[in-house]
Amino acid sequence: MKLHHSAIAAVISMNAFSASAADTQTPKEQAETRSIMAQIFSSLTTVLPLSMDTKEFNDPKNRDKILTELRKMRDGTSSLVDHTKRFEGSYGFIAKSMSRDIKDIYNWYDKGATSESRYLLQQVSENCVSCHMKLPDPGHAPKMDHFFKDVAVAKLSPPEKARLQVALRQFDDALATWEDMFKTWPKPNELFAMDTLPEYLKVVIRVKGDTKRGFTALDGLSKRVDLPKFMTREVTAWKTSLQRLSGEMTKTGNELARAEKIITNARHAMEYPMDRTGMVDYIVASGLLNRFLQDKAIKADKTSEAYYLLGITESLIGRSTWLTQTDYYLEASVRAAPKTKSALKSFEALEQQILMEYSGSGGTNIPDDVLSNLEELRGLVKR
Repeated sequence: MKLHHSAIAAVISMNAFSASAADTQTPKEQAETRSIMAQIFSSLTTVLPLSMDTKEFNDPKNRDKILTELRKMRDGTSSLVDHTKRFEGSYGFIAKSMSRDIKDIYNWYDKGATSESRYLLQQVSENCVSCHMKLPDPGHAPKMDHFFKDVAVAKLSPPEKARLQVALRQFDDALATWEDMFKTWPKPNELFAMDTLPEYLKVVIRVKGDTKRGFTALDGLSKRVDLPKFMTREVTAWKTSLQRLSGEMTKTGNELARAEKIITNARHAMEYPMDRTGMVDYIVASGLLNRFLQDKAIKADKTSEAYYLLGITESLIGRSTWLTQTDYYLEASVRAAPKTKSALKSFEALEQQILMEYSGSGGTNIPDDVLSNLEELRGLVKR
């Protein structure tokens, strides 16, 4: 990854979050969110240009300026976390993720670990991208191109450009960038390594609902003679799923039951736990579940079940462990209806997930706050 290019996407992370969350808030809450965003963005526009140049970011003459702005960002995102407690959805989770990351960015820089601070700053863009891939494109969000009038977007690599376009809600442009990669990228196995295909499928299915376009792109990719055999198997399965599930994203009603059926069928068809041939099925199901959870009138037990199923889908379709929402979904399932079967299954899955996340060659080292939260959830599901 070319970090100085990736940093560009982080500029709009906070502003994009505001656009994504807006539909779940009252007009007053939207105004408050935008006010917080404006304060954070003001600091971002100072820090990020400096972070694009290693020498400038490390130069002692800029230290006080950078520390001041990072401190403002730290305080602003803390306010954002408090603010997002007022409305439902995973936007609160994403706000917490941003706040935690920016606190770490500040602390690393304050200690003189500028490389670590700069690297973490590049990753903040994951937050806005995760938000934007969840639900259909409302078609009214601003592209915010004016924030980037001085940025040489042409110098971005195609993967970076596509993710920037998603962050800016330029979904059709992002799809076109990816589709060109499918035709021209010299080593197709790298498309697998970069998670390009899952990203493409999330946008074309969940955001645009255009399964025909997705099928056409995958069909062209499948004809490449240099495509590895395992990718040929995956792409062939995804094409079949796109045809079979083409009507699911346009139908309304019974989203929870339909999603559960799709997930069950996909799990039975997959040959091993991380078999990705069910990727399209899981993405379609997650799209239905996200739509289902927009209904504020649904009962708590159904909410818990929907979040559990989202945790299951995210475990396969999540881009990376950088901003995995699996933990959020499973915890949300427990808190929605602690005494239900789905909550108990979610807690068991979450406990295992946390052990995996914090275990390595040096043993298991789970942070105290994570352990405390896990014990709280254990108490909730205890019968």
